[in-house]
Amino acid sequence: MSHPSLAAFSRVRPGLLAILSTIGLVSAASPAAAVDKAVGVSDNNFTPSLVAVTPGSTVTWNYSTGGNRHSVNFEDGLYAHASPTGAFPPWTAMRTFPANGEFRYFCDVHGGPGGQGMSGTVYVNATATLPGRPPRASFTATPESALVDQNVSFDGAGSIDPDGFVGSIVRYQWDLDGDGAYEIDGVQASASRSYATPGTRLVRLRVTDIDGLVGETTRPIAVSAPLPPPPPPPPVVTPPAPPPAAPPPALPVVPAPVPGTPPGPLAAPALTRLGSAVSFAARARPAYTQLVALAVRPARAGSTVRVACTGRACPVRTAVRRIARNAAKLDLTSLVRGRRLRPGSRLEVRVTKPGSVGVVRRLTIRAGRGPRSESLCLAPGASRPAACTV
Repeated sequence: MSHPSLAAFSRVRPGLLAILSTIGLVSAASPAAAVDKAVGVSDNNFTPSLVAVTPGSTVTWNYSTGGNRHSVNFEDGLYAHASPTGAFPPWTAMRTFPANGEFRYFCDVHGGPGGQGMSGTVYVNATATLPGRPPRASFTATPESALVDQNVSFDGAGSIDPDGFVGSIVRYQWDLDGDGAYEIDGVQASASRSYATPGTRLVRLRVTDIDGLVGETTRPIAVSAPLPPPPPPPPVVTPPAPPPAAPPPALPVVPAPVPGTPPGPLAAPALTRLGSAVSFAARARPAYTQLVALAVRPARAGSTVRVACTGRACPVRTAVRRIARNAAKLDLTSLVRGRRLRPGSRLEVRVTKPGSVGVVRRLTIRAGRGPRSESLCLAPGASRPAACTV
C-alpha cells in the first residue's frame, strides 16, 4: 500500500514520485508526536517562512494563487518541487523530517541560499518551537540636528521583536549623552532632553523582549551653538541742507542837502554791490558730486548771469543768461541736473550789472565731501574776481 500523503501528491504531480521517495515521504507510519505544518506559496513569498515541527512531522507547501514560477529547493540538496514554465495549475509539495535539525530552503527563481529573497526555514526539535531571535532596536530623533538648549524628542516605538507580537518588547533603556550609562530605564518607548553645550552626542537605545533577549542601536546627534543676532542696519545718511541765501545788500543812504547851504564840489558816485546771491545744493559721493539745485536770488533786471565750468564731466563750458525783468530767482538747475562732477572740477557763477559790483560764487568739487564754496566780488570793468570790500 502506498503512503496516503504520497498518493495525494502523485495525483497533482505524478512525475515527482521518485523525488518524494528520496526525501523521505514514503514511511511505514508517522510518529505519534508528529506535528504537521502547512506553508502557503504565493508570488515571491512563503507564508509563514519559519515553521517548527517535531521529528517525523510533515510540512506541506501549497501553491494555489499567483502568476510566477516558484520552487521549493532545500540547501541540503533535496529538490521538493518546481513549477513548469508558462501557464501552470496549482501544486502541492511535501517533505517529512525524521530527525532534529534546521532545514533551510528557497525559491531558485526569486530567492537564494542563506535566507536571500523568497526563502524559509523548517526547525525540527522535540518541542516544535522556533528558536528565539533578539529584538531589533530602532528610534527617531526630532530634530536630527539641534541647537544648544533646544529640546530633542526620541521615539523608539519602531523597535520590533521578530519572534513576538505588538507589545512583546518590555524594556527600553536610554543613554542620551553617550557616556555609557542609561539615564532612563523603563517601559516607555520615548524620551527627550536638551544639551547645554555644542558637540556630537552618541545616543544609545537598548531594548529587551519578553524572552529576555536584547537589541541595541545608536544614533549621533549634532548640537550647534545658537546663531548670532543679525548686524544692525547701516545708518541713514542725510545730505546736508543747502546754505541759506545771502540777503541783498542794503542801499546806501544819501543825506538830503540842508536848505541854504551852498553846493560843494561834485563827488564821484559810490559803488554798491549787486543785491543778488548764488545758492546751491549738492549730493557728495566718494567718486563724484551732483548739484541738485543752483539758482540766483533775486534776479535783478538788467543783470547778466554767466556760468562757466572747468574740469572733467562739466555739464556746460559756458552759459549766459540775461535778465530782462525783476524776479524772485533765476533757476539754473537744468544746466547741471544729473551730471556727475569729478573731484577737482570747478564751477563759477558770475552775476554782473553795469555800475554795480558783481557777485561771484565759485564751487570746487572734492572727493566724498561737499564742494568748497568761495563768495567773491567783481568790480565794474574787471576780469578777475577778488575778495569783497563793499
